[in-house]
Amino acid sequence: MRDVGVILRSQAAIVLLGTAALGSVAAEETKLRSSHDLLWLPTITNRQNLDMGLRRLLETLDKSKVPTAEKAEWAALGAKLKAGGLLAEEGARVVGLVRLGVDVAEFATSGDLVWVVQIEHSVRGVTQEVWVSSTTGAVRTMLPRQAKPGQ
Repeated sequence: MRDVGVILRSQAAIVLLGTAALGSVAAEETKLRSSHDLLWLPTITNRQNLDMGLRRLLETLDKSKVPTAEKAEWAALGAKLKAGGLLAEEGARVVGLVRLGVDVAEFATSGDLVWVVQIEHSVRGVTQEVWVSSTTGAVRTMLPRQAKPGQ
């Protein structure tokens, strides 16, 4: 019975060490994110704890043409389809939400929130990065467009 207690304590110690390592990885990931990346903001459920500026920003996002990450992904996929197609191995993933610092004609103005969406191939990696204006719904692609999928 004594051996069982030692084994259980050892397993508990391993679990605690594993949990600490995961917490360390999460903390490291947080450090790597830009202070301008606001992707965490729409996930806040209790807005009362936010300062007035962030609350106003969320209210503006709520009323925008592209208020959610899911809608941004759909806009990016639509742009990829219009540009020549989408491979079965490709999918979209929102990787950021940033405030634009400059005016961009026919896209967005300084201060607007822009969703950063990556089109990822399951094997080859990122095949396109699409910026989606939350305000106007306009999209801008960052990588050259391909004439046909797979080329």
